[in-house]
Order: sequence, then C-alpha cells, then structure tokens
Amino acid sequence: MQSGIAIGKVESDYEYKEINPNIKHIRHVKWLKIIPRSAFDQDILYSLGASMTVCKIERNEAENRIKQLLKGEIAPIKEEVPESEEIIDIEEYAKDQIIKYIDKKFKGHNLARLVNAILKAQGFITKVSPPGPDGGVDILASGGTLGFDNPKICVQVKSSSSPVDVKILRDLKGTMRDVKAEQGLLISWAGFKDIVVREAKNDFFFIRLWDQGDLLNEIFRYYDRFDYELKAELPLKRIWGLIIEE
Repeated sequence: MQSGIAIGKVESDYEYKEINPNIKHIRHVKWLKIIPRSAFDQDILYSLGASMTVCKIERNEAENRIKQLLKGEIAPIKEEVPESEEIIDIEEYAKDQIIKYIDKKFKGHNLARLVNAILKAQGFITKVSPPGPDGGVDILASGGTLGFDNPKICVQVKSSSSPVDVKILRDLKGTMRDVKAEQGLLISWAGFKDIVVREAKNDFFFIRLWDQGDLLNEIFRYYDRFDYELKAELPLKRIWGLIIEE
C-alpha cells in the first residue's frame, strides 16, 4: 500500500450487500488518484486527520482545492490553527510537519544524502553520486568492511512532485545489470503510478520501492545513528504519549 491520501468519487447509491461479516453497507467508488500528504495544505490535513471515520471536509473551499490538486494545479496555501472542536491525531500531525520540512529542505540531491545516511546506519558501505547527471545511479551500497560483500544494491532516488512512471523502474533494472548490482532500491518522494507497483511485484526478490511513508519510517528507525551534522539539518525529537482507550 502506498503512503498518501487516496481521492475517489462515489458513483452509486447505497445498497445492502453482505460481502463478509464486516462489510455489508456498500457504495461504489471510482478511485482517481493517490496524492502525497506533502501536497496538501495543513488546514486540509487537520480536517482529514479528525477522529471521525465519515465526515464532510468543507473548510476554506477544501473541495475546490482538492479538485485543483487532482488536475495538478497548486491551490493557495491556507495555514490555519485547527478549530477547537476538532480532535487532531497528534502523531499524524507531527508526521505531516516532518514531511513538509523534508519536502522543503531536502529537494534533489539532498534527498539522496538522507537515504545514504539510512543505508550507512544499516551498516552498508556506500558511494554517493555527485550532484548532476548520475546515469541512473544515486547511491551504490554493499556489505563488508570494504564494501565487497553481498548484497550489492543500486539505489535511485526521485524527489520530484510527480509519481514515478514505469520507465524509471525499467531503467533501474538496466542500470543494475551495468553496475553488476544484485538488488535495487527505487525511492520516490511522490509515490508511484499503479503500473510501477504492479510490475515491481514480479521483482520482489530483486527490487524494493520506498515512497514518502516508507522513507519516513526508516528515518525514525535509524535517526539516532545519523551524524550530528545531518541531525542539525533535520532536528527531530522523540515524544511519548499515553494511548487513551475508550
């Protein structure tokens, strides 16, 4: 499952149809697009993060602004404090803030630096391509003291705001052959088109896909092992909270 917000259009009236004991109430939906969370303004994320399963998102012309995002247009930014009656998911709110910060501070080659820090924290010996044309290779990573051991990984990192197309995946496969890499890692900040996800299923033993959510999870997992300079660029703090059960 990709990380992001799925936008769909309800195309049928309600019907009762017992698909299984947990699914009985049906309305058919046409799924239009998965949009990265970083593309949404904070006021819309506040509403989407509310505790209600079903609700109407209407503040600040939210519907029209989401339609603009579906067309690839950028809506005016609306940064707002949430209304007092809205219950906010603090964890999701914190993640959204971190995602927006990374989106702003780690564009282009800087995102590859962040990925490189994760791989080094995992124990890999790495080689990062310099800024500019990279021939399809952003990072080479391998095991062992000198980097001669397996696995040998070829990494491609895309920080653009558009989901990666299948051509990038196929180019990565060709580059893996050229550099004699056994495995590949394709990272896309904006996610992947459906055809990429489908095709990558056939390459389970050779290629992994990371989207925005996957990358964030890896940052949280290995952040303590980052060097001090990178921590200064991406200042994070772990906060514990009590889980309130109803």
